[in-house]
Amino acid sequence: MLLFAPSALAQGVSGRKTAPIAASDISRGRRPVILHAPPSKWREVTQRHAAQDKKRGLADRRCRWVQLCRATGGAAPDLPAAQMINELVNMVPYRSDRQDTWSTPREFGCRGGDCEDFAIAKYFLLRRLGFSKENVGILVCLPHKTASISHAVTLLNHGGNIWVLDNLSKKRIYKYKTNKSLVPIFYASNYLSIGFL
Repeated sequence: MLLFAPSALAQGVSGRKTAPIAASDISRGRRPVILHAPPSKWREVTQRHAAQDKKRGLADRRCRWVQLCRATGGAAPDLPAAQMINELVNMVPYRSDRQDTWSTPREFGCRGGDCEDFAIAKYFLLRRLGFSKENVGILVCLPHKTASISHAVTLLNHGGNIWVLDNLSKKRIYKYKTNKSLVPIFYASNYLSIGFL
């Protein structure tokens, strides 16, 4: 489980363009704040992932991340492919993380992980498949208004809907608007970062 620290919102995207996933699409009545920099854990995990991917590529056939990349390779960037990614990644063992470490997909593939690790792996698989950076991101949220521990999911803007890829929903992806209980805390992608107050 991801423990939310309010100080993450104090950080804060330069060069902002109009994004297909807009703050108003996911705000649920909370006031959106455009962050000047993505949350530090998001920056760190994307940098580590890029370095690991560049160094190791897809050569190690025993690595679960490489197996996931190969299993989804060649698919068209469409909803059935997103569903396949959700199902394949959700087969990785869940492992609680008390230190709140954000794992790269390769690290996650080796040892499993918790909700943000599932969301990060799905994010990078969707990007590898060809979905644009403007249409994929990670939403850290409260699973309901009275929750004290936050949760992370992957959001995909496709076909006029925002879809949720969630490790708690083992098989089916669902439309964001149909799950009214998710309370957004922050959204991060390689395109836009938004905090919600």
